Amino acid sequence: MSKIALIYMGGTFGCVGNPLQPMPAEAFIAILQRECTIHLPDQPLAFYAAPSIQDSSALNAQDWLKLAHFITQLSQQ
Repeated sequence: MSKIALIYMGGTFGCVGNPLQPMPAEAFIAILQRECTIHLPDQPLAFYAAPSIQDSSALNAQDWLKLAHFITQLSQQ
């Protein structure tokens, strides 16, 4: 079975503080891995940080293109 890629982008789920800012990718991914291990122990998951960590509303066309290339690279692994 292929793995499911979970890609942290820094959006709403990953924001902390006041004003809200994206949590560092390493911190968010560690929390996500821990929770998935508890709640989805049998799922074949892989965790990644997106090339650009920011809210999707702040992404521009170049950021989306980098993300598309990143996903393409993951799919070829």
